[in-house]
Amino acid sequence: MRFLRLMAFAIDLSFSHFLYALWGSFFLRGLLASLPPEERFRLLREGFHPFLSEPFFAFCYFWLLTALWSETPGMVLMGLRVVRDMERRKPLGFLRSFSRILFLFLTLLPLGLGALVSIFSPSGKTLYDCLSESRVVGTGEESPQIF
Repeated sequence: MRFLRLMAFAIDLSFSHFLYALWGSFFLRGLLASLPPEERFRLLREGFHPFLSEPFFAFCYFWLLTALWSETPGMVLMGLRVVRDMERRKPLGFLRSFSRILFLFLTLLPLGLGALVSIFSPSGKTLYDCLSESRVVGTGEESPQIF
């Protein structure tokens, strides 16, 4: 069960990276190429760097998809969705989804220790699930299976 969550996350990271590369190749390169060389170097010196915007893009990818549809493309492929912890059928909403993705990024920074909590948790919840009061469940079932 935890393997499905891991696979969904890997698929989503790959997909968000692909979307970012596609966006970057069209938008960022076009934007930077349209500027004169002095202005381009000034932007890069002052901290605007296309590679620094990829984590922000991934954050928005996860946040908006879980807020709007309670699932990401990887979760759809693995048959999972995110719901509120106590009210299993209700979607997260924008604020709770924002906190879940923020905690996901913060707890995965120290070598993924936030996800390792699920190994010791009897309910299989990760640290960011506990902090944001959310739960990952299976889709397409009468009573959702909890992962």
